Amino acid sequence: MENGASWHSFNLDNGVVKGLSAASIFEGPHEWVIDEARAELPGLLECLSDLASLQNTDFRKTLLDAMLIYSRNSTTTDPANKLVFILVALESMLLKDASEPIQGVLGERMAFLVGASLEARKNIVSTLRKTYAMRSKFIHHGQGIDDLEVFDAFLFNAWSCFSKLLELRDRFKTRLELIGKLDEMKLS
Repeated sequence: MENGASWHSFNLDNGVVKGLSAASIFEGPHEWVIDEARAELPGLLECLSDLASLQNTDFRKTLLDAMLIYSRNSTTTDPANKLVFILVALESMLLKDASEPIQGVLGERMAFLVGASLEARKNIVSTLRKTYAMRSKFIHHGQGIDDLEVFDAFLFNAWSCFSKLLELRDRFKTRLELIGKLDEMKLS
């Protein structure tokens, strides 16, 4: 599918429409270069194919659903919309239920999932809190993303989480097992 942006304008002469002009707005490449992407992320397409072809556990089903939501961020150019899709996908994998405090729990679980050191985990939690504040500004006040450096760090952390979750697709039967394991790591 293609989601091409364009502009249209009316040509006026003394207040009378004399014509209509239109043009496409180029926003990126017209095709994907799969071979280059495969070289940078070896095994990714195979993991995704495996996940899509076999959903024999609750964890795999939930992860596929989350990946499909996550992938919707690629259909929009607006950072605020990207943020909403990505956060929904992360929350669907890493939150137990609606009663958990989202920012703290989500950030900690992301940190223990992919943070290799105490400093890295602290940065992941801090980035998530700042990103969630931007999300709230957008959802509740209509304000756009104002710190692209934090947003870029969040995008990297989110992709790292989903990459790790793909690796773990056969280690857990349910996402609650994963969440339990991540919560145990906080106490160790």
